[in-house]
Amino acid sequence: MAGQGKDVLHVWEKWKEEEHVWPASRIFADYLISHPTSLPNNAKVVEVGAGTGVLSMGIAMGVGGVGSVTATDGSRDALKNLRKNVVQNGLSSKIDVKHLEWRDDLPSWMGGVDVIVGSDVVYGDTTHSTSYFFLSRMVAEVLGRGQGKQEEGMGMSAAKAMFMLQVRGKDYEASSVNKFVEDLERRGLHVEFLEIPEGVDNMQEKM
Repeated sequence: MAGQGKDVLHVWEKWKEEEHVWPASRIFADYLISHPTSLPNNAKVVEVGAGTGVLSMGIAMGVGGVGSVTATDGSRDALKNLRKNVVQNGLSSKIDVKHLEWRDDLPSWMGGVDVIVGSDVVYGDTTHSTSYFFLSRMVAEVLGRGQGKQEEGMGMSAAKAMFMLQVRGKDYEASSVNKFVEDLERRGLHVEFLEIPEGVDNMQEKM
C-alpha cells in the first residue's frame, strides 16, 4: 500500500466474516489514498463495520490532512482483533476503536462526523440480511446532524458517506446493495456511483 512513512500493513485475520480482510477494504483504501481530496481537511472520519481495520488504517497512514479516524464494529470479537491490528501498526495515537451497533441510538461521540466510510458492509440478498435498513437509518441520521468543515475559500462542505460495496450474485435488483441504495434515497439522501479504475488494488501483494 502506498502510504506516508510506511508501505506495509501488518494484519491479523481469521476466516470469520468480521475478522477477514475482504478485497473491497484494500481497494477502497488505495482509492482514497490516490484521491486524498475525497476527504475534507481535518475531517472527522468514522468507519462502520471496520472488521480488521484495513480501511481505517489505510486512511490514517496514507491520507494527509485527516483530522481523526474512528474504527467501529458491532462484534466484540472483531474489536479485539481490530485493536490488536491498530497497536501492531503503531497507529494507536491516530485511530480510536469503538463499539457501534447500527440498531442502537446514536452515541454522543458520533456528533459532528464529516465522513462515514465502509466496505463490504452490506451484501447478500434481503432474504438473509436486513442490516441495510439499520445502516441506512443510521447514515441518514448522522448526515442530518453533520456540520461539515469550513474550508478556506470553499464555504461549508456537507457531511457525506462513502461505501465500496460488492454485489454477490447476479441479481442486483434483489441484492441488499440495491435495497440499501433505495433506502438511502427514500430517506432523502442523494446517491452517486463512482467508477473505480481497474488495477487500483495495490495492497494485494504487500499484505
